[in-house]
Amino acid sequence: MQLPVIYLHTPGLEFLRPYIIAALSDSYTVTDNPDTHAQTSMAIVRESEADAVDSKVINTLLITPDAVIGTGMNGIGRELAEGIGRGRLYHISGNDAMVSTLHATGAGQAARLAAGRPGRFIVADSQPVMMDSLIEALAIRINNRRVYTLKPRWAWWLMPPYLRRLTTTDSVVTPDFQTHFPEFNPVSACDYLKTHDYTADDTL
Repeated sequence: MQLPVIYLHTPGLEFLRPYIIAALSDSYTVTDNPDTHAQTSMAIVRESEADAVDSKVINTLLITPDAVIGTGMNGIGRELAEGIGRGRLYHISGNDAMVSTLHATGAGQAARLAAGRPGRFIVADSQPVMMDSLIEALAIRINNRRVYTLKPRWAWWLMPPYLRRLTTTDSVVTPDFQTHFPEFNPVSACDYLKTHDYTADDTL
């Protein structure tokens, strides 16, 4: 039986494509060619880049937080991971910055549930986490690296300015996906990083 075709557009989140294709492969033939005749379409984009998508030509629009975690990730997750790996990132005492997260497997689940249903949905873990919690989860994944805590004055001298700003600035969205799809129940990005049994082929 020939599967219907879905056009998948992922500007800035190309690393999600394998996760999305795996989630949809038994229901759709996935294409990234906008000229292909497709029965439906889907775009997945960060909340900060939502204007990059022409919603008039997209059936289903999934808006994610900036911190989307997965193999090959970019954005906040990669910057934090690289800072940890290079020993240039620290916890800053008194930092209460919050961040919304989503693991790539959760994006796949959301795509499977929403495919073919017109609408604009914000998809993220149900609650934001402390930035320090995401840093610790990433550090566990990166060979249990230890991230030390500095007082703000020392962080000013020892941390690169872009990392200091990144880790002390809120990056929060208000998800509504579960309101429309109550069965959506992904493993949180932090829990996935801390508990997933990675194979030798996994990089994050």
